[in-house]
Amino acid sequence: EAGLEECCPSLTWQQRLWGFGLCFAFGMVLSYMSGFYIVRPAKFAVIYTLGNLLSMGSTMFLMGPSSQFKRMFHPDRAVATILYLTTMVLTVFVARKTGKVVLVMPLIFLQWVALVWYSLSYIPFGQRLLKSAVNFCCAGICY
Repeated sequence: EAGLEECCPSLTWQQRLWGFGLCFAFGMVLSYMSGFYIVRPAKFAVIYTLGNLLSMGSTMFLMGPSSQFKRMFHPDRAVATILYLTTMVLTVFVARKTGKVVLVMPLIFLQWVALVWYSLSYIPFGQRLLKSAVNFCCAGICY
């Protein structure tokens, strides 16, 4: 809360909620709109990743930047955060360097998987539940 007061001292709770909602919604719109540029991998990857960053950063309106970063790199979710940020950087880098859809699409998929894993780190037992569900599904397929 102290970090939020330093960053946005004059925002009311309602204004913070609006900031969160608008930033998150704009991020989602960008992520979905990126699909229009699927044939232009660099543009697609940049727009998709920017949408993810905006959605992820929207919670800074609610808790403040310093609290957000502390939570992102808490030992329980540091690996998920690093994987998510790394896949974002790799996606944009590969898209801008190669421009090949066949290289960008697997990275977009990995970015999405990292987003799910990162998001589940905020839900008590979320990652454990996903692991159990995947193990259950794989056991049914493999046996």
